[in-house]
Amino acid sequence: MLLAKLYFGDQKKMIIIMNKYFLVLLLTIFIVSCESSKNNTNKPTNNATKDTVIAVRDTIRIYLNRMLNTDVVRFEQRLLDSMFFSNELLSLQKQSTKKGFNNNRNHWVDNEFVDKPSFKIETIERIQDSTIYADITIRNGESKFSEKMVLILENASWKVDDFVHETYSYKANIRKSLNLPTPLKGTLSDFSVKYNQDEEDDHFDEEEIIDRTYGHICLMKKGKIISKIKIPDMDRNAEFEFGGIENTYMGFNIYFNYGHDHLRCYKILVFEFDRNQFFLRKIIKYGTIVVEGGFDLEKTIKVLEKPFTFDKVNIGDFVG
Repeated sequence: MLLAKLYFGDQKKMIIIMNKYFLVLLLTIFIVSCESSKNNTNKPTNNATKDTVIAVRDTIRIYLNRMLNTDVVRFEQRLLDSMFFSNELLSLQKQSTKKGFNNNRNHWVDNEFVDKPSFKIETIERIQDSTIYADITIRNGESKFSEKMVLILENASWKVDDFVHETYSYKANIRKSLNLPTPLKGTLSDFSVKYNQDEEDDHFDEEEIIDRTYGHICLMKKGKIISKIKIPDMDRNAEFEFGGIENTYMGFNIYFNYGHDHLRCYKILVFEFDRNQFFLRKIIKYGTIVVEGGFDLEKTIKVLEKPFTFDKVNIGDFVG
């Protein structure tokens, strides 16, 4: 009986001691995890995982550090392209070079006047499992330049797939110069959008002026045109310029600008896919304004209360 009491008494003491150690262990884990999260400088941004953020930041840092080095910019551009560009962007750039187009992607710095350029990665946002948008700020002396880099996961590595500025997409500009369609991606991969410019014709009657067009934007599904909108032949003094079509994974953007000399207006028509149709959801406008020492762009966004379907859009309504 005495032995039984001693046994059960020791067992109770052992349980109490174990419980105390367990509570201490939990408290230690909690403190360590708090310190770890406090000191974490690579926090996930907009549902991108920590590992993804680190991998993307490393890719961007290595690329830009080498890109912003003057000697590398001049003599090793092709090597950098092959190392950091996606297969699609690399192919487009090679085609563009063969055609003799000058699509200079190093627009952050002027190679002849580089003044200690530096960069900062502002935000990283996951768009799809294999697509990341990264906002970059480039400083070159007193000038400051912001841009969005699009990176995709390709062969287990993050590759640069596009450079998107406020008023243009680098990839869209190349496609425009090569007269190629813009394939949509993800769940919209059956669709593509293409701009067809009308051939110049100086022989026409005055009655035909109303029917003349600057070109057409064609919406295609599996390579077949399912709808198209025309770009009216507006006042040529306005110097209308089509800027290209950018895939956005939710739909596509149409870029164009018009105006005179430095006083130009840049617009982006934002289309999104919904209920088996593409709708014009909003218009982004960058108007040139005069500021002390030169010009600047003023941004406004108009969200349409009643979005237009693609076939109901008239580009001419958004010029002027």
